[in-house]
Amino acid sequence: MPAGSMSRSTGLRWPSCMPRWGPSSTRPASRSGCRSVARARPARARPSQRFPRGAPLFRLLVQWRLNHMTTISLLDTPRTPAPQPDVAIFDPPMCCSSGLCGPTIDPTLLAVGELVQDLIAQGVRVERYQLTSHPQAFMQYPEVLQLVRSQATAALPIVVVRGRIISSGTYPTREVISTALAESRP
Repeated sequence: MPAGSMSRSTGLRWPSCMPRWGPSSTRPASRSGCRSVARARPARARPSQRFPRGAPLFRLLVQWRLNHMTTISLLDTPRTPAPQPDVAIFDPPMCCSSGLCGPTIDPTLLAVGELVQDLIAQGVRVERYQLTSHPQAFMQYPEVLQLVRSQATAALPIVVVRGRIISSGTYPTREVISTALAESRP
């Protein structure tokens, strides 16, 4: 192969400043006359050459993707709002979501945690929200937002049963929540 020509097998260009050596010639001690080695990029294989002819499944998947995936838009899919919980508890700021952490455990928070577990076991949808981790939940309830704006964190905890505030400033008892659930049964 003459100097400066391209090899078919590798796609690399042999620099014209370097002599070709073979088994009978000696390798040059330095390449001071050669500044850079220009390399040709190998040609990219066509998709039909990248995969063997016996790959009909792949071809089917590619064809399906070309026909269907380009027409799907996530913006066109209808959004269904999440169902409102039966009981929504808006907790005051705490170090963790349950409030059952730290050196001392508040017995009131322990009782509320047990109450929530009992309500969930009965099939009632219960959600607990904190202002720091779920600010969008406070925005969904205008009455709760108005109460928090007027009284700040002194209004918390706020308990809402099926869209109606039943308690503000303290956690309600099990009987109060049960009565409110019975009165507002859909």
